[in-house]
Amino acid sequence: MSKTTFKELANEWMQHHKKFVKESTCSTYAAHLENHILPLLGEHTCDEITAECLQNSILQWLDNGRKDGTGCLAEKTVKDIVVILKACIKYGAKNGYLPYRDIDLAFPSKKGCHKKISIFSVREQKLITSAVSNSLSNKTGGILI
Repeated sequence: MSKTTFKELANEWMQHHKKFVKESTCSTYAAHLENHILPLLGEHTCDEITAECLQNSILQWLDNGRKDGTGCLAEKTVKDIVVILKACIKYGAKNGYLPYRDIDLAFPSKKGCHKKISIFSVREQKLITSAVSNSLSNKTGGILI
């Protein structure tokens, strides 16, 4: 059983991996680790990181994963986070921190986290159409389309 924490593993992976990626990619990985992965998984030992643990983390990020607590993370962001997690786990297995695990994770269909979209009322649409029509030009014509 490894007493290495996932935070220690992730930091070691990051030091190793940054030699092979662009600086901007490294910054993105570091931000995902700091903002999302380590707060949730960092204190777990490597032995405690199971597919079930990761699946629960995915669901949590999709439901309420924003750092400021105001909502969910986008599915694309969570998929990016999972890429980092899998890379860390592969690195950990390769270096003896944990046994190799084939991790099959599921992403639920889009749900729940919808931003409220404001639309113009019919009256407001007519006012805009009228105002644009009265001063029609190449610039304002695109608004009508």
